[in-house]
Amino acid sequence: PYRLVHMMLASGLTCAFLIAGLSAYRWLRGDRGPDVMAALRTGDIGKPLAVVLVAMTFAGWIATLSGWYVTEIGRQPWLVSGVLTTAQAASKVTAGMIASTLAMYLIIYALLITAYISVLFHLAGKGMKAVATPSGAGVNKGGAPVQPSGVMAKDS
Repeated sequence: PYRLVHMMLASGLTCAFLIAGLSAYRWLRGDRGPDVMAALRTGDIGKPLAVVLVAMTFAGWIATLSGWYVTEIGRQPWLVSGVLTTAQAASKVTAGMIASTLAMYLIIYALLITAYISVLFHLAGKGMKAVATPSGAGVNKGGAPVQPSGVMAKDS
């Protein structure tokens, strides 16, 4: 449990400090606009930081699981020290019911993580289409060019 508490705190604090540091960096540079995608397009954030931000999408999940494990493992000292007997702690539920519940949870969590990752890839692919154009302008659904946020259109 000791290491799990550290994992839980580390993932949460890393995410918080990363966002706070990024916000302070942008604030000090004078960029007070809310458009982070424009900063990614112009390269102000940089590829290494963008990779770290993508990796941090799982920080909340790691913190939640670590906290859950700490809670469940933290109950065991009551059994070890004799405060609670094994008979009192054991459930009256059959092994088949426990196995089916576990299987159901695993299936649901597998479906949820699959949906989450597919949405992340879909949104990431959708955002990169506008970045990939050589002129720096994106294209809307009708095919008309769209300037990125903060870029003025040239007068002809």
